[in-house]
Amino acid sequence: MANKVLDPVRRPPRRVPLAERIGVAWFDDPERPGAGWACVQGTEPRRIDGPQALALDYTWATNWVGQPGPPPYGSHVRDEHFLGVALGALADQWGLGASRQDVAPSDRVAVLAELARRLVNLVTRHYGEPVTGDGRLRMPASLFDWVRDALRHKSPPTPMGSIEADQALRGAYLLEHISPIDPDYRTQAVEFLFPRARYAQMLLGLRGPAAGSTFEPYRGLVPRGYSEPGPTGEIYRFLSGLASRQPALVELHFKTTDRTVGALMGPVSRHRLRTWFAAEEAAQLAAYGQVAVRRVFVAEQYSPLGAGALALPREGQAGEVAPSYGVLSELHWRALADPNIGTGEAVAHSTGPMPARAVWVATWDRLLCLQAALAFHAKGLQVSRYGQGRVSVQVPFDGPETAAAVMDRFCLQVARL
Repeated sequence: MANKVLDPVRRPPRRVPLAERIGVAWFDDPERPGAGWACVQGTEPRRIDGPQALALDYTWATNWVGQPGPPPYGSHVRDEHFLGVALGALADQWGLGASRQDVAPSDRVAVLAELARRLVNLVTRHYGEPVTGDGRLRMPASLFDWVRDALRHKSPPTPMGSIEADQALRGAYLLEHISPIDPDYRTQAVEFLFPRARYAQMLLGLRGPAAGSTFEPYRGLVPRGYSEPGPTGEIYRFLSGLASRQPALVELHFKTTDRTVGALMGPVSRHRLRTWFAAEEAAQLAAYGQVAVRRVFVAEQYSPLGAGALALPREGQAGEVAPSYGVLSELHWRALADPNIGTGEAVAHSTGPMPARAVWVATWDRLLCLQAALAFHAKGLQVSRYGQGRVSVQVPFDGPETAAAVMDRFCLQVARL
């Protein structure tokens, strides 16, 4: 049998970067994908008659409102959340939404295709390529999964403390507060977002438990009974002082609360009764109601939430004002708020300890959003939900409060942060 000789002119096939295999499709009906527009950056947008017209060797970010279960159009056609933020919401935020009659559909899909390419390039540069065991590139389910999995490998393992402390961390974890309000058909929901990049930098500069922290029962004196709400109350002063010294988890019992706590701060969100809180949030609750402290767990020291390998990627002054960097910033801090970020296990199967860092990222996020929510509440507007860098407000269709007036107050509130 003759020896095989490799042609010295031939080269192994080039591994095409994932950013060069990303496209955007915008369907006329996002609930039942059919005809629409598709584009890959650097090419002309084209009209398509349905998902079957999309090339199999590309991954397509779409505005399709997906349903649970296997992808009916093939794994190359992804739903509206593939980029980590809903594609329709991104289009609305940039004035390219479907309601804009002055925006040509071909222009909309061309701009979104450029964003998708830039965003995948950014994720690749800062978090590495997602590869399988045999070295093949593998496009994750979403860019959020891509960022989260990369950060999970950089995160120090979460130590296993006592079962009671882990239960306290799980009890204190909440991503978003949803107010138990009655629907009012005379109002419309208006959602306000903090500037993504600035918000991420501000959030990850705050303090949380240092890496490797474990929580132990507090050995100091704890005030007994209930005290008056407000900055002069004994419970408030105790919790504020405790939070300034070290990370702490506090179990509270509520006696009376004013309407602000009932509407905005809990302890009920999405019909879930909460009793455990980070000390920073517990102090806020003590400012508005009569509470008693039942148990306290503490860790040794603080460190910045975005410290070391988990710091927010930097792009330079010019790059950090780009919309793609704003989306990347949101993906980064939301990944750090994931309850499985420190387990080192597959998210779907993780049974490891709750990472304290995720609890504090989620807590500070809600407390920052709470400042804007309180401003809206003071003007008599209902806040239906807040957290994850945004606040949703019920604005009357007809009345003295207009969306423009609410926006003005919101912008003033952001400027004070």
